Amino acid sequence: MEKECLFLIHYGELSLKGKNRKEFVSQLKRNITEKLLSDGCRCKIFDRHGFLLLSGSGKNKKTMEKNLLETFGISWFASVEKFFQPTMDAIYAQALLAAKKEQSKEKTFCVRVRRVDKLFSKKSTEVERGVGAKIAETRQWKGVRLVRPDVTVYIDIYEKEFFIYTDKIRGPQGMPVGTAGRLVVLLSGGIDSPVAAYLAAKRGCHLDFLHLTANAMQWNEAKEYKIAKIASVLSRYTIYSKLYLSPYIHFQMKVLDKNFSHELILFRRFIVRLGEKIAQDTGALAIVSGDNLAQVASQTLSNLVATSQAVKMPVFRPLFGFDKEEIVAVAKRIGTYELSILPYIDCCSLVEKRPKTKSRDADLKKDEDKIFQNKGNIIAMTRKDSCALVFKNGKLSK
Repeated sequence: MEKECLFLIHYGELSLKGKNRKEFVSQLKRNITEKLLSDGCRCKIFDRHGFLLLSGSGKNKKTMEKNLLETFGISWFASVEKFFQPTMDAIYAQALLAAKKEQSKEKTFCVRVRRVDKLFSKKSTEVERGVGAKIAETRQWKGVRLVRPDVTVYIDIYEKEFFIYTDKIRGPQGMPVGTAGRLVVLLSGGIDSPVAAYLAAKRGCHLDFLHLTANAMQWNEAKEYKIAKIASVLSRYTIYSKLYLSPYIHFQMKVLDKNFSHELILFRRFIVRLGEKIAQDTGALAIVSGDNLAQVASQTLSNLVATSQAVKMPVFRPLFGFDKEEIVAVAKRIGTYELSILPYIDCCSLVEKRPKTKSRDADLKKDEDKIFQNKGNIIAMTRKDSCALVFKNGKLSK
């Protein structure tokens, strides 16, 4: 008979929700199920008071664990053993077996008990002392240590069952994707924008991505593109996302052989306008950018404000107050850093080598009137020549 694998899942921040908590938990369950099914894991999720219990095949344990680490809304989870009829004799016996798997004369241990069933005959501290004494009697440990022990034996006692586990795994926290609306992310080939996308998804937003390419692309060519690989990694967290690859050529032809003092800012305003158009098509409510205040010349406060003023839709900047080391640390943790540092010529680097640090919306509008007699036309042409790739949990879907 195939061995069952059980995970106890706690969802932290979701428990603070009021009457709509059920909706958030239901979305979390759907996200877990969808991610696991996409990786070939059939599972069952049981909704308990304050936590979820995930059941699957033991052979899929590592895959299940990997997917839980990528699912926003999970505070922590643990691989557990479940036992029925919580009596002290049963708890002693099973706790000793769990401790035996971890025991070493070089390790310290402690016991932590959650007595959810308040009618249980003994208090949590009494169970901890009793189980701790039984484990110590085996003389297979260095000793008891209540603060930062090498091994902790956790025991959760409910009315009709109890759980034992020895390892709590921290989840990605946040809110389940799909509970906070839809956004369009301006995705570049650098380090910052993938991290901005990750942070937006962490607050429960569904994300689609927009990237400007040097030329129009076909599906077969686009799927091998560096940006497609970054989007694929991000979709492990966003679960389902579209990547729109739009050609830069229409803007380039409009500014060719013309001398403008703020060409890069004009280009960035063009990008957010295109992002706004895609957002209107997809039902997104705002745009996300990887801008970080004062990191480069184009990201001064006046330039960021002037860029945002090109559209009526809000432009969010999750990295506004981050320093570069903080951004790099997140990029390495989520798996986008090594892709982001691969050689790549971003369209922004082709526009203007030394961008101005100050710009005004009124001045930029005058330049735009000279470039684009019909601003909507260039957006329409660019949108028409865009190529869309769909990603589901790290996999490209045609």
